[in-house]
Amino acid sequence: MLELRIYPSFTEIREKFDAPQNFKMYFPLEVYQQIVTGSLNVEGIQVSTQNAVTKANNLEGQTVFVRRPREEPIECQVIRSNDLLLKDIKSNRYLKADQHELEYVTIPEEEGTEVTFALKNAGESTLSYLIQGITWSPHYNLKVTNDQHTFEAWADMTNSTKRDYKIKHTELFGGDVKLNTLETYSTSNRGGCSCYGRGRSCGAAPEIQSEGELAGLYWYSVDQPFVLVSQSTFSLPFVDGN
Repeated sequence: MLELRIYPSFTEIREKFDAPQNFKMYFPLEVYQQIVTGSLNVEGIQVSTQNAVTKANNLEGQTVFVRRPREEPIECQVIRSNDLLLKDIKSNRYLKADQHELEYVTIPEEEGTEVTFALKNAGESTLSYLIQGITWSPHYNLKVTNDQHTFEAWADMTNSTKRDYKIKHTELFGGDVKLNTLETYSTSNRGGCSCYGRGRSCGAAPEIQSEGELAGLYWYSVDQPFVLVSQSTFSLPFVDGN
């Protein structure tokens, strides 16, 4: 089960699970590039070793077909995957192609990073990391009509990653937070959130609850589920007064 803690310029993602003694986690390239270096860790069980290996989208030696307008597909072997240098199997001549012109015989590997953990023992643990692709900020509305006025404050949660997050519980922190001081804040007794899915709210509109201050930060929580869609901003009111 996942938990999101959204700060003004980054987010902490935490996943609780029953971990085997040895396990692997795979992160697509666009996700791993947004993870703060050194923030990926396992809590609750001592880690013996942790190893990250880049898995390239290596097509070299694979058979592909080049399809171009008004031409028969050309069966080729990939010689270099970085610039798509191909060898025509029938003519033994070499050519280059664009990515959109290729048809694959087998599903190509996804480029990314595989992280292998070796733990002292199996058991319940938490995988956590910081990511810079999810942030939040407030915006304010003042509506004036004749002698009436209404003030509203909204929390804009922005997901600039290429993943959708279906959130069961999340927390918002406001204030000046630097990555190298994050560990000074207590985060041991909070709820969780699950992540995946489609881009809309789940059932009734969620509500933001103020939790007061924590180590000089303003702290809000959202206990109802909602979905934070890839490349989107989801807004909720957190102050509504006259």
